Amino acid sequence: MELKVFALTLLLACTANAFSLAARDTKTVITPFLDYGPQIKPVIEQLLELLSAINLPIRSEPLTISLEDLLKDVIGENATSPIKGTLTLSNIVLGLKPGATCDSVIVNMLGITAPIPLEVVVSLPGVGITADYDLNALLLGIIPVRGTGPMYAGVDITAGVVDSAFKAKAGSTPGSFTKFDYLLDLKSILVKLEGLLGGPEISDQINKIIQNLIDDSVTPFLVENLRILHPIIKAVIHDALNEAVKDITYQSLICQLDPSSIFCPKPPTMEKLSSLFKMNF
Repeated sequence: MELKVFALTLLLACTANAFSLAARDTKTVITPFLDYGPQIKPVIEQLLELLSAINLPIRSEPLTISLEDLLKDVIGENATSPIKGTLTLSNIVLGLKPGATCDSVIVNMLGITAPIPLEVVVSLPGVGITADYDLNALLLGIIPVRGTGPMYAGVDITAGVVDSAFKAKAGSTPGSFTKFDYLLDLKSILVKLEGLLGGPEISDQINKIIQNLIDDSVTPFLVENLRILHPIIKAVIHDALNEAVKDITYQSLICQLDPSSIFCPKPPTMEKLSSLFKMNF
């Protein structure tokens, strides 16, 4: 008798401990705490590695850009452009440099009735384009810049979904993000032109001048505008996400993350099918 009481007490204690994990940040909990972050992170890392091996053609036909018009929004309509002329690009290809990482993933299933905290952040050290260029320009009003050859233009960013939570569909209440925010941290922009006239040394100096112009004027301009536009972009993405997830239930989400879960319906075994066949016929 004492052994049975001890076994029952131990079972109840273990069950209480498992469910107590789910009590964090919520008062009503039906299922134990489930953390899918460690399971999802390596999948995202494999996806980033796969993407770094893929180059996506964007445009093969020539695209001519007025450099003066391109810089007007950055330096202002009345300011003198530091570079004037035209840049023609062809065979434009989009790609991701190797070295992208998944910095964090949080997907915590706190319970059927509780919002699910979400976070996915990736660092992309080289999202950009390669192309063939033809440049005919005047830099700083005195330096002729001409050349043809391959070029690269890319950004170093950290981006993702942060400080967000999703609540699954329950009855007639659609699934939705109870809160949402995103991260888009532009760290730098890199432009490199190969084949500029004047030899390697002059080419390196011109690339440095262009890069300094980007670092001093273009990058700060874009960073500030991303900050200003953040609330608008956030609202647009939030609305789009809510429309996309309105039919997602807790069960369907669990089954996508872990098909072996007890919440997922299992296909009938051959024995079960045989027994049904005998019962019906």
